Formats: sequence, structure tokens, C-alpha cells
Amino acid sequence: MRRLIRLILGVLPLLLFFSVILAANSFALGIASDFLVNNTMELEKGESKLYGVRIQNPQLDVKRVVFGFQSDIAKVVDYKEVYEFSEEQRVIPILINITAPKNAHRGQEFTVGYYIEPVEVPGQGLSIKTRIDKGFTVRIKEQRWFSFAYSYSYIHLIIAIYILIAILIAFFLLRKPKKKVKSKSRRKRR
Repeated sequence: MRRLIRLILGVLPLLLFFSVILAANSFALGIASDFLVNNTMELEKGESKLYGVRIQNPQLDVKRVVFGFQSDIAKVVDYKEVYEFSEEQRVIPILINITAPKNAHRGQEFTVGYYIEPVEVPGQGLSIKTRIDKGFTVRIKEQRWFSFAYSYSYIHLIIAIYILIAILIAFFLLRKPKKKVKSKSRRKRR
């Protein structure tokens, strides 16, 4: 009996070690997305940004997936309802265009959710479709009174002001000082 217990205790760590190694080497369908601090995208009123999502399938066990999203402020660029994997393309990039409403107020939050779901599941018997859901929050931030985009639209005006300032500085620095004319009345007094 002691021999059997020793044998089990000797083999158990090896089985645990090999199961961890095999689990670390598994491949599965998944979603990778752009990094957002605290899973929150901050936008100003009316501002748009692109958000990248990549559907990854290292093994071609699933050939087709459905990509869906739920949001009032987002649209998928070149949207297809079903995306197909091939031998050459095991990662499918998807861009989501997020546009903050112009009538939103500071601090307002919107939720953008998206999911993937396999169209057909390989294998025999009872198949289980796994749906992977992800999402993030869009927060309206305070609009700055002077932003780079604002200054870029008036760049010609800013350049003209800089040129005018340079001309005024050059005029005052390069002009010759007037010679002071001493009045005759001061000479007579001495």
C-alpha cells in the first residue's frame, strides 16, 4: 500500500507538469484589440477615432465567424456580417469608427460592445457555439478652448500674426535714433 501511495505521489507531479505544458500550447479562436487606459476612450464633442480589433484563429478549426457590435456611436469600416479565415489569413483586422455626438455633454459615457461567434463548430455530436463578447466605454471629455486641430485650421492667420510681429520688432530695432536738437534757448542760459 505504501508503495502504491509513493508511486501515485511520484507520478502526480509529472502529470500536473505535462498538463500545464499542453495547456500552454493550446490554440483557440480569440479577439485582440487596441489598448485603452481603464478600457475607456476619451473623445471631445464631434471627434472621431478608429479602434482596431483583430480576430485571431491560429488553427483553422473554425473557418467562418460572425462579427457583431452594439452601439449608437460606432460603425464598422467595410462591415461584413460573416468573416472567413484562409490558410494565408489567420488574423482578420477590423476597424471601428467611433464618433462622439456633437450634442453630448462633458462626462457623458457611451458603451461600445462587439462579439464574435463561429458560424459552424467542428466536431461531431453536440456542438457548443462559444460567443466571445468584449467592449469598452467612450467618455466625452472637456473641450479645450485651444486645440491643435483648431490652430491648424487657422494656421495662415497665425503665420500672418508672427510675420507682423517680426516686422514690428525689426522696425523698432533697426531704425536709426533721431539726433536730439538742442534748443538755442538752453545754450544762452549757460
